[in-house]
Amino acid sequence: AYTYTVEEVTPDGYSSEQAEGTNDFTNTAKETSVEGTKTWQGRVDVETNPDITITLFRNGVEYATQLLTGGATTYAFTGLPTHDELGQPYTYEVQEVIVPAGYTSESEPNETNGKDFTNSYTASGTLDLSGTKTLTGREGTPEDIFTFKLYKDEVLEANLLDTKTVTGGSGPFSFDQITYTLDLQADPAVNDLGEHTYIVVEEVPDPNPSNGITYDTTQYTVNVTVTDNGDGTLNVAVPSENATSLDFINNYEAKGEFDVDLTIDPTKVLTNRDLTDGEFTFELRLGIDVLQTVTNTADGNIPFLPLEYTQDDIGATYDYTINEVIPVPGEIGMTYDPMVIMFSVTVTDLGGGVLSADLVEPLPADTTFNNVAPLTRYRIYYYYRMTEDDAYVRNVAYDYVSGLVAVGTRAGAYADRSENGFWQLMGSAGNRRVLVYDEAVNIVSVYYQRAEVPLGGGVVINVGDCSE
Repeated sequence: AYTYTVEEVTPDGYSSEQAEGTNDFTNTAKETSVEGTKTWQGRVDVETNPDITITLFRNGVEYATQLLTGGATTYAFTGLPTHDELGQPYTYEVQEVIVPAGYTSESEPNETNGKDFTNSYTASGTLDLSGTKTLTGREGTPEDIFTFKLYKDEVLEANLLDTKTVTGGSGPFSFDQITYTLDLQADPAVNDLGEHTYIVVEEVPDPNPSNGITYDTTQYTVNVTVTDNGDGTLNVAVPSENATSLDFINNYEAKGEFDVDLTIDPTKVLTNRDLTDGEFTFELRLGIDVLQTVTNTADGNIPFLPLEYTQDDIGATYDYTINEVIPVPGEIGMTYDPMVIMFSVTVTDLGGGVLSADLVEPLPADTTFNNVAPLTRYRIYYYYRMTEDDAYVRNVAYDYVSGLVAVGTRAGAYADRSENGFWQLMGSAGNRRVLVYDEAVNIVSVYYQRAEVPLGGGVVINVGDCSE
């Protein structure tokens, strides 16, 4: 007789158990686990790390996932069959498929067929500082070079971070971008979180102003606060709100003048009598605008003040006129000069704050105002001496415009003032003199000695204007 038995060839990865007295077999798969740790590093003052997912792959195919929340630092996949039903072994691998922003993920195999993961955090942010340079007062030139400096914390050469220039007078400038970093894994560790202070100034020459330019001495303080956004970026805030408005204004000032009195030399001439100080009035005009009003001096000068110019006049040409102010009504018999002197002045910048104000040629042909005064003639009245005492009686002051009645006259007699201030009796014998005491009230006095006037002769007692 034959005896038959049944035995199971157990596939790898399984255990086999036969029920007693039967041919029933129970196969139990062998199991394994995949475990590991999660380490976070690089964050500052963070209570909770991001949630992440650990993915388990079997034979390269996603098999299971595990969510680590609230900064959990371990994971474990348990009860994993080691082989398939045919006894083929399974290969397990864990990965951190999605890495949080700002982190890198590194792993090392461990004894549990898993991996220990380390997530390292780094973050960065940037700051741009810029401004504008403006030159006022004139156009910029290639020689206009302005320098701007960026310092950390305070203005010391040891703290100088960057230097920029603006050429040509006006224009923008930007300092090199400032980068902030959080990298605690670096050697040495870098942690730019917190408060930062920068100072921006223009390089100012000594002395200031220099070459006509007044440099801007503004000192900008830029306050910066750097915080971590937690996503690999740093928030760079500027509470001072001036990161892009570091503006400097330099003012060019220049002066120059045109000497009217020296260059044009306007003068006054009066014919038929001496010119007196302040007797005639003159205007200097720019267009219809009266710039100056002056009167002549006794020597005929018309003393206008120099014309002054500033940087606002650079490149301009101005047309001026000088005229005499003819009074209404004018002096009876006076002939006034209606001439108008015309001249032009061009203003140019010599640099260094100096302007040149130059006459546009030619010089006016005539710069002399000629007035002609009336030639006054006087009729001479005579008193005939009848007694020894008459000359004394008449030797007093008389007002010669009061219309005194003459006792007698001699036709054709008149008086003319000589250089010594006396009035010379003309047209009568003796050429006797009459001294004018006060021309303003027309008072004259007769200075004849009694012995000079014979009995029955004449003496001047009143002078009357007969110029008409």
